Amino acid sequence: KSDHLMNWYKMSFTLPAKRRDEATRRLLINAVGNGFIYLNGHLLGRFWQQGPQREYYLPESWLNWDDRANDLTVCLRPVKGYESIQAVEIAPYPDRRGE
Repeated sequence: KSDHLMNWYKMSFTLPAKRRDEATRRLLINAVGNGFIYLNGHLLGRFWQQGPQREYYLPESWLNWDDRANDLTVCLRPVKGYESIQAVEIAPYPDRRGE
C-alpha cells in the first residue's frame, strides 16, 4: 500500500545502430496506477490502468541510437491504494509484410 500521491519510475535502455528494417520501436507496459509516460523528456502519452492501451509507439526522432542511453520515465498515481510497474519491454514492431 502506498501513501504517496505519485511515484516516479525511471529506466534506461540502449539501442544499437539504426537498421532500416528495425527502426520503428514500441513500448509494451503492464502497470497498476494512472499516470504519464515520458521518453527522453518528451511526453509519450498517458497510462490509464483501466484503459485498453498497453502499447506505445516510440517516435524515431526521440530515440537515441548507437548505444547511447534512452530514458523512460513513468509517473503513476495509486489506484485503490497502490501502484507498480509489472513489466516493460522495448521491441521492434512485428514484421507485417507477410500479412
